[in-house]
Amino acid sequence: MGKENISIEKLKKEHPSFFKTFPLRLIEFALSENTAQTIANICIENKLTKENEIEKIAFHITHVLFGKIKKEDLSSVIEKELNLRKDIAEKISKTTEEIIFSPLLKELKKSTENEKKEKDSFPKKRPLSFKKDAYREPIN
Repeated sequence: MGKENISIEKLKKEHPSFFKTFPLRLIEFALSENTAQTIANICIENKLTKENEIEKIAFHITHVLFGKIKKEDLSSVIEKELNLRKDIAEKISKTTEEIIFSPLLKELKKSTENEKKEKDSFPKKRPLSFKKDAYREPIN
C-alpha cells in the first residue's frame, strides 16, 4: 500500500460525498502513478516538457474524467490555457482520447456490467411469511 492508498483513504474521510458521486475505480485511475506517467508521455511527445505545462494538462484531463469539462472541449481549453498551437492541442486531445478516455470508459462499462450481473444473480430475498405456531408445550 503506497501513497496512493493513503491519499484515497484521506480523501474518503475529508470528502465522503465525492466518493458517493464517482466510482472508486475512476478515482484510483485518476490518482494513479501510471495515469500521471501516461499524461507526461503525451506531453513530452508533443514537445511540452515544462513541469507546469504538464501539470496544467493533467489538471484539465482530470477535469474531463470527472465531468467538469466535456472531452470534446479539451483541445480548445488547453489551447487557450497553455497558449498552444491548435494542431498541438488537438493532437494532445486525440491521443488522450485514444490512450486514456476510451480504454477507461470501456473498463468502467465492463465493471458496471459485471456489478449488475453479480447483483442480478444474487439470490433474491423472499418475503417472510409467518405461520401460526401449532406446537404447544403441555402445561403441568
